Amino acid sequence: MRSQMIRAGVVLGAALVAVTFTVVPSKGNTFGVTAQLSTGGETPVLVDICDDMGKIRVFKAIDDFFSAAAKVSLITGLSVIDYKVTNVAALEPAVFTGDIVARTNRIIASYGKQVAALTDDLVDADLALTLLPTSTAGEIAYKAEKTAQRAEINALKTFLSAEVVRLTALLV
Repeated sequence: MRSQMIRAGVVLGAALVAVTFTVVPSKGNTFGVTAQLSTGGETPVLVDICDDMGKIRVFKAIDDFFSAAAKVSLITGLSVIDYKVTNVAALEPAVFTGDIVARTNRIIASYGKQVAALTDDLVDADLALTLLPTSTAGEIAYKAEKTAQRAEINALKTFLSAEVVRLTALLV
């Protein structure tokens, strides 16, 4: 896999500045992402995102980058990150050439475990929701947020359950 540049715009304060992602090949046909943020100001300079030891960070997922950017936002005032992938083909996984039936069975087993865990999470969420107070506006808002989170857990459980059914039907 070759490196692929991805450009993005970032709103830092009121000025639009640039972010550059580079998709880099890693072991086992996976990829990582390095990123540069603009310093903003009159003459913006792109700087690498590094760890505490000064080594350029390689993010295994874009979500990891956003987590790091959120930490940076506390210091810099970074408020919006907008990005687009200019070459989706660079992110495509390698073609699978192994035993597709065995792989599908592993996926079904994995999804089954996730559904069981999500079922437990839903039971815990239901219990927690019944115990939450709703006396103040803050408590009501907190309960509404937890209710929305419960709905997302249920939606994921429904999706995974449907995938188990779909994949199982393909094996018959």
